[in-house]
Amino acid sequence: MIAPNLSDTVPQNVEEALRLQNARLRALQQVVLGLTSTLDLNAVLKHVVQMAQTLSDAAHSHIFLYDSAHDELTLAASHWAKEQRQIPLRPRAGGITAQVARSGRAEFISNTAAHVAYANMSDDLRPGALACLPLSKDRKILGTLSLGYWEPHPFDAETRNFLDLLARHAALAIDNARLHALAIDKARMEHELEMARTVQTSLMPRSTPHIAGWEFAALWQPAHLVGGDLYDFTVPDASADSLQTISIADVADKGMPAALFMALARATLRASIMVHCCPSDCITHVNQMLCADATDGMFVTMFHAQLHPPSGKLAYVNAGHNRPLWYRAGEGTLTELELTGIALGIEAQQTFDECAIHIAHGDFVLFYTDGVTDATNAREEEFGKARLQELLLAHRNASAREIMTALENAVREFVDGASQFDDITAVVVKRIAKTTK
Repeated sequence: MIAPNLSDTVPQNVEEALRLQNARLRALQQVVLGLTSTLDLNAVLKHVVQMAQTLSDAAHSHIFLYDSAHDELTLAASHWAKEQRQIPLRPRAGGITAQVARSGRAEFISNTAAHVAYANMSDDLRPGALACLPLSKDRKILGTLSLGYWEPHPFDAETRNFLDLLARHAALAIDNARLHALAIDKARMEHELEMARTVQTSLMPRSTPHIAGWEFAALWQPAHLVGGDLYDFTVPDASADSLQTISIADVADKGMPAALFMALARATLRASIMVHCCPSDCITHVNQMLCADATDGMFVTMFHAQLHPPSGKLAYVNAGHNRPLWYRAGEGTLTELELTGIALGIEAQQTFDECAIHIAHGDFVLFYTDGVTDATNAREEEFGKARLQELLLAHRNASAREIMTALENAVREFVDGASQFDDITAVVVKRIAKTTK
């Protein structure tokens, strides 16, 4: 294609005017075809600056993308005419490019030597003439298209209109390419999150323990594809089936960072369980390891217990976690288990006290994260501890699985479709009541 010279003066007759107009329309058609032939953003940007430089007979053309939130311009593409000298391109805060990006109004400067914006610029860096047009879509400024000339250069009305039309088509192509790139990034991120959820789900116990005279049930509902809650069951010594550990934890964050820290906490806890025989020593070691690795203020609350099924003894450490609720069948009451230390990952020298209770026949303990009590409905009411205690007392004679199902249903009915903003995790441990003959 032979590009028309947009620097031509106003035609002297109608025939010449039509000829120039047709040439411009043919050129614009080729530009549009080139812009719509790809959705690759870099290819679109490169095509725009090449065609703009050729069609305008400019020495150079550039596209700056605009971040309105930070009022920043980023050079995205450049094209220089052959054998033309090149200069550094750094848009000035008060320069023409920045003004066009902010205002959305094109600027055509036929002679920059007489323009105030270039008063303090050296001759070797100052263009002779400049056309700067906004690239906008639905009133949003995507960036600017700049055309520079080394000598003064006139911009007649026809040329201005043509360049404006070129910028409009370029903006549409750039916006489509950006949306396509965002869609690809979103799809890739969703795929990666799905993979992360699969991995995280695999870290959760595949089943609850099977111990004669005991029942276990668990619930894990991340607020997002991945979350920062965990629960775990482990047997410290495979040769001794008289001990069972139960752990529940909540990382003080959400999403992928919380999921990664949760995986670290779980791995550290499991390794420590195999080395340290009592909960206090185990959690002290976990805390030291997490403090060494914790960054950006990440920490985790954790309740870790060691159950001796034959006796019903439950020795535990509560490191800043929600206080589990212990239903005592003999008294018909709920008791909160004590807090024995601060969250893990904060203070490496922290020590943790150890407490113990004896779970009698018919008793059960609910371990939970704050996603249960903080669950909020459309009226911004929280599920709360009072509702939780009322539910547990109403189902005091139910099995562990029935208690968990009732809790899950109650929270779901309470929020009534409102978005879940925090992970929900709970574990029920119940000692089966003795049957009377």
